[in-house]
Amino acid sequence: MALFAYPAAILDRNLSYLALNEAHAALNGKSQHDHLRRPISEVAPALSAHLDRNFKQVLESGIPLLDRRVLLGHAQEMGTVQPWFVSVAPLQNASAVPAALLFTCREERSASLQLPSSLGDLGARLFQLSTDIAKAQSVQDVVHLILAQALPIIGAIAGGLSLLTDDRTALKVLGASGYDFALIRAWPAVPLSLSIPATDAVQERQSLFLTFPEVQAHYAQAADTPSYAEQAHVALPLMVDDQVIGALTLNFPDRVRFTQGEQNVMTALADNCAQAIVRLQRQESERAERQALEEGATLFRTVFSEASIGVAMVDPRLRIGESNPAFAQLTGLSQVPGTSLMQEGHGLRELGVMVATVRQTRRSMLRQPLLINRQGGAEETLLVDCLPMVNGQGVLTGAACLLRAPFLVEPGLPSRTDT
Repeated sequence: MALFAYPAAILDRNLSYLALNEAHAALNGKSQHDHLRRPISEVAPALSAHLDRNFKQVLESGIPLLDRRVLLGHAQEMGTVQPWFVSVAPLQNASAVPAALLFTCREERSASLQLPSSLGDLGARLFQLSTDIAKAQSVQDVVHLILAQALPIIGAIAGGLSLLTDDRTALKVLGASGYDFALIRAWPAVPLSLSIPATDAVQERQSLFLTFPEVQAHYAQAADTPSYAEQAHVALPLMVDDQVIGALTLNFPDRVRFTQGEQNVMTALADNCAQAIVRLQRQESERAERQALEEGATLFRTVFSEASIGVAMVDPRLRIGESNPAFAQLTGLSQVPGTSLMQEGHGLRELGVMVATVRQTRRSMLRQPLLINRQGGAEETLLVDCLPMVNGQGVLTGAACLLRAPFLVEPGLPSRTDT
């Protein structure tokens, strides 16, 4: 690791540190020893919050992530927010499976976002705010942090955060502070067709830093409203990977032009905000998908268990895996899982032949008769549907067998089948 001139580390599949160089340790403000065998989420929570999803994607896909731009604070330089280009490469084992990750950071020093001197000792607060935003647990947490903490830190007297609606025709206001309450109630969503700084910033994908005379010159109608009168106005598009998702607006007492340092701080704040929101939206989407899958699985398990039709999953070796109670009842098997269909004594060899045929042809066999001998000499003809089971990669994993009993055949009478 010492060969790397910039921060570098190796993480295991649990995202715990296996090795790192001094530059990476310095980035997190801890010793190398304090990193080893500890998860990155514990050692560097802000870093983990930005990249956890990317780490897992590289582990699952084996495809490297190259030069993703993220904004991080300096552990040793409070009040500085720095762009980094992050790369993550899989380290494969002998079976060509990703067993660890090589994680490197490349600093873009020319883009360092230093706090303006006018903020003085508030630099540490802004640094902490950046970390808190990255660790937020919900979008509303982000909104609260912006309105309750960011506005006082940067000296804004009002501000708001909004996201594009699903049809991308309006900005839906998620939260606002310092504006007239009646105005907020009247405009829960602002159409992009209305020309104000926030909508123009979104459509032009450009930050606007306006003194009040500039507001008057470009937005004469808006300048007469209480939300703009005698105030400087900042509108920042919220962007992630060149995709605009919303806007952050900030109002200040009228003043001279914003310095480059002040603009950098507010731009960094908007970037951190956007990254946190997208991360949380993805997490919520994944949570909803998992919940839907779990609900579907629960419904399936209920139907599977209560169905009068016998259902069994048979592997390519003709062994029964999972089955429902009806399958055991219809076949008369006392121990179903692991039973081979070709085993002597239970009369299911014919079913085994069907499964073998399906395995070979990959074609379903439907409404096939299967004669089952019952105790006392009775015979019962079951109807069988045998279906191939193929996974997402097109690999045959076995067959599903569905059994149902159309009628009972008395001893001495010829068997009948429903054709």
